[in-house]
Amino acid sequence: MSANLNSQSYTSEESEIPQCVLCGSQETGLRADRLRYGEIRDVRECRQCGLVFLWPIEHPKAKIADFYKQGFRDLPRQVFGLDTHDPHRIYNARLGQANRRFQLVKPYIKKGMSLLEVGCSAGSFLSVAKPHFDQCTG
Repeated sequence: MSANLNSQSYTSEESEIPQCVLCGSQETGLRADRLRYGEIRDVRECRQCGLVFLWPIEHPKAKIADFYKQGFRDLPRQVFGLDTHDPHRIYNARLGQANRRFQLVKPYIKKGMSLLEVGCSAGSFLSVAKPHFDQCTG
């Protein structure tokens, strides 16, 4: 099955074997079985193109829309015990985590690299990483 993100979206129910969403390869390896905050989910890495992705893939638009409507804005409150959505307080609350995450990435940084962080919240990780990249975008 060819994976083309522009014309086709599929869920893991269509293919029980993990498949790269970028190149379509079924040659993937398990990198982790949990996400932050202990959520159980496979983190797979494609052995063909190197893309790291979550499995199973959850594409149902209704499910994604529900997440953003119902709980997304309250996530900082649940995780960090914050009583506000103030970006400055979220930024400061996440600086320690950003520094720990950056130490995991640092060995892979090479001169001339750029960084794109998708879902950068208040930008704590970007501010820690910025001095080490030619360009940082979130």
